[in-house]
Amino acid sequence: MGEALREWRVNWGIGITSLVGAIISVGHIFSLGILMPMIERDTGWSRSAVSASLLVVAIVVAVFSPIVGRLVDKGRSRVCVLAGATLYSIALIMLGLVPLPYLVWMGVWVLVATGASAFTITVWTAQITRRFVASRGLSLAIVMCGAGVAGFIYPVAASALLSIMSWRHVYVVLGMFAAVATLPAFFLWVHEDATSSPAPLGQMVTASSGSVFKTLAFAKLAFIALVLTSALVGLQVHFAPALMSMGSNSAASAQVASLLGIGAIVSRLVIGLIIDRKDYRPVGAAVFLAPALGVFLLAYTAGVSSIVNIFVALLIGAGLGGQAMLVAFVTGRIFGVARFGSVWGVLISLMSIASGIGPVVAGEVFDRWHEYSFYLYGAGLIFVVSALMILSLRPEALTGRVASDLKSA
Repeated sequence: MGEALREWRVNWGIGITSLVGAIISVGHIFSLGILMPMIERDTGWSRSAVSASLLVVAIVVAVFSPIVGRLVDKGRSRVCVLAGATLYSIALIMLGLVPLPYLVWMGVWVLVATGASAFTITVWTAQITRRFVASRGLSLAIVMCGAGVAGFIYPVAASALLSIMSWRHVYVVLGMFAAVATLPAFFLWVHEDATSSPAPLGQMVTASSGSVFKTLAFAKLAFIALVLTSALVGLQVHFAPALMSMGSNSAASAQVASLLGIGAIVSRLVIGLIIDRKDYRPVGAAVFLAPALGVFLLAYTAGVSSIVNIFVALLIGAGLGGQAMLVAFVTGRIFGVARFGSVWGVLISLMSIASGIGPVVAGEVFDRWHEYSFYLYGAGLIFVVSALMILSLRPEALTGRVASDLKSA
């Protein structure tokens, strides 16, 4: 505990800046839903057309995350943050100022996504991994709660602003706020270079980036990032519709679905505390088995019990909260900080792709069979396989080893 407190005393600026950056970089996602009806009314575009901007964001993030990861590994985090936050802020302001041909709108969203990609969670988790050792798990958990905080702040703020100004002006305010809120990052950021001394845990990786991606350890994490994330996000999006298809009314389904977020935040913080002190493998397995138990219970009970539905929501929320944080923690522990940005960037890209695939697959299953049981059982199987994969990882498999020694990880 003493070492953890010392880390925060030394690196509190990076910790706070990382949390703020994690919040700001996803603000466009959580504000769009509130602004969408007004945009639809003023432009005549359909909601699906307006929502397509987030598909653009997912694609751009998937493309740029590995590039940003490589820049971080080369000591260019400050450049990423400065360039990304500047472009992001300007692009948000442009959403409120530019003319409204649909192609122009989508083009500006490409700029928004490009800017966000350069100072999103890829950069912040890399900084936390470099600076924190004793409290790395908790520090990652706090920073990764940024999306949850943004999910609370931005809808409320956008709604309040919309009551006194047009949606165009709201985007101008959000852009200006993004610029002001990220200024501390420019002053608190520690100048880095590619040879800066990394944190002790998993610090030296003698394998090249290319050989790291050929290891079995990376393949397991890639499976978790792509397949498990796809199953989880599909459940997140379709949880309320699944309950309604089982006979629950809309209001009750929405209330139970809201518990997914609570479960995610609580589990993220609890897991962060535990993995700083315990072997991450059984912890990770438990986190992945929790939603497995949840979906099997939901499929077995067919949603008839409100108590069971609440329990299921919390179990799935635990998986949602712990998945990305565990992948980030394990990436730093196994592959070390010297290659963290490159590996984590690719995994973020896979998770971004998975976020688009999962809901589509869940919807296709329902459209074909008019129920979610097959999706629930399939997702449960994926969670069990993922738990076995994380159990089979070798702690610090890459630390101080050459690439030829690592493929069994």
